[in-house]
Amino acid sequence: MHTILPVFQRDASKELWIAGTGSEEPYLREVARRNPNIRFLGQQSSAHLQVLYRDAVALIYPSANFQVGLPAASVSAGLGAPLVIMEAFSQKTPVIASRTGRIPALLEQTGGGLVYSTEQELTAALERLLGDPAYRRDLGLRGFEAYRRRWSAAAHLDLYFALIKDIASKQRRKE
Repeated sequence: MHTILPVFQRDASKELWIAGTGSEEPYLREVARRNPNIRFLGQQSSAHLQVLYRDAVALIYPSANFQVGLPAASVSAGLGAPLVIMEAFSQKTPVIASRTGRIPALLEQTGGGLVYSTEQELTAALERLLGDPAYRRDLGLRGFEAYRRRWSAAAHLDLYFALIKDIASKQRRKE
């Protein structure tokens, strides 16, 4: 988070809402204490998070810690994808992520977001989404479609029942 705070500190026209808590929170609060456009919301219920995602321009995911050692096939399957990204996609909210780790590959495959390397690229991504609601909606819909196909309860049930069917078929062949 400390890498994106300066973008919002320099531009009061954009708001950054930070949901959740963590060990860096006191430091981040101190850094942002005089900036009314940076809000710390604390821990939120699942229902309220859905509203926050739905109303957001984008989820910013600055972290680089998404399963760096996983093979490319795992990324294609969405294995280990951060919950916050799945939650954002479930509400048709696009993601803006740091161009490190595996998140850029996930966003490329889903079409549900943009990546950045520098503060200038982050600012440009924010400006694009703020200035082009149709583009933002398109990214959100792509992310939602990926969520629906890969991570929704229905997708998991489909895989579960396909597995049961496959096991039963193998059992019948043995008999």
